[in-house]
Amino acid sequence: MIDALPFEITAQIFELCVLDNPSPLKHPAQQLRLAAVCVSWRDICFALGQLWARLNVYKCPKFLEGGTDDDEAELCQMAIAWLSRAGSHPIKLGIHAEERSTTLSYALLPIFSGQISQLDIPLQRLSSVLRGGALPQLKSLCLRCPPSIRLDQDDKGHYILAPKLQRLQLLGYFDTDIYIAFPWSQITDLLIDGPPYSWVHSNFRLLDLEQLETFSIVCEYDYRSPRSIKTLPKLQKFRATLARDADILEYLSLPALRSLEIIGLAGASELPTNIVELGRRSQWSLRHLRLANIQCSRIAYLLDSEVMEFIEELEISVTWRDPTFFDALLSRLRAGALLNLHSLSIKACPITHSMHITELVEVVRLRSEKFGLQAFALELVKRHDWELWKNEVMLEFRELVGRVPSVRVHVHGVAV
Repeated sequence: MIDALPFEITAQIFELCVLDNPSPLKHPAQQLRLAAVCVSWRDICFALGQLWARLNVYKCPKFLEGGTDDDEAELCQMAIAWLSRAGSHPIKLGIHAEERSTTLSYALLPIFSGQISQLDIPLQRLSSVLRGGALPQLKSLCLRCPPSIRLDQDDKGHYILAPKLQRLQLLGYFDTDIYIAFPWSQITDLLIDGPPYSWVHSNFRLLDLEQLETFSIVCEYDYRSPRSIKTLPKLQKFRATLARDADILEYLSLPALRSLEIIGLAGASELPTNIVELGRRSQWSLRHLRLANIQCSRIAYLLDSEVMEFIEELEISVTWRDPTFFDALLSRLRAGALLNLHSLSIKACPITHSMHITELVEVVRLRSEKFGLQAFALELVKRHDWELWKNEVMLEFRELVGRVPSVRVHVHGVAV
């Protein structure tokens, strides 16, 4: 029926409903959904530059070993034609076909370097591809060094001019230095996954990251850093893998820290002590704590520490069947401790008998009624009789939700 209306009317409706409220155009999928309304809206949507300002290239037959030079040239022409329709809109470009990624990089980056705001690209020959290293509008950069890429002499050192860069992500095992020309103080997000800790320490000076708000470091610890305390005044979210004696927590002061996620590796025995010390140096600003692969007895020790009295959201992921943590948690909740806690999530909890479920339900009920626990999530260790046991668990928690409407319960991701 809408197709029967004059184009001017449908265009006016589109302008009033969409262009004056640009939120539906934030993602291409939403724009394509609007294009399906009618022919007129399709023409309008396809003519808008936002639809063409995002391109991700993945592995395809034209990038396999059997592809010819003509196939690569054709794909490059298609990519150029696609991005050219973006007009003046900022471009988000991702190249994930590692085998011959430099072909696309050589074709696209020199042409669109002035428009690219988000770039996800392999490290291979990056400096020569950029031909001067200028990306004036770049705000987010992801550099990948997967095992399939063999770095040559041209990759031993990179210089990237990115004056507006705010988010930097490094994925893979890096053994080459990266020289990125921009004021370090403007970086707000730094995510590192793969390089050894010695490389991280030599390439990044934490004292210069004054505006850093999110810091994630997942790496192998092959180096012990200096013990002088470093302050990141605006860091709000910190994620790290820690081994041995939780080295990095010893020399960070994070006065604005709100969220801490720790993934334990072998030998992280002193972790709880270091978290308490970090909380003290952070003036007890920590509110969200997530711990994974930490020995249950060490987490149980942490539950009795003063830092836990300020935690509002607690997520625990354990793989041991040691009941120490579970008993300590029930004891603390039953005693009315952890008064600020309103959201609790337990994954792979060592609950092996249904009577533990009954006890847990009662503790959550009492806590919700007295102190306002609002959200509770549970992922249980799978058993041989899981389907039967799952039904029993769901019934227990359904009764809880019926008695305490203010609490939300999820069991294995399913709302009760």
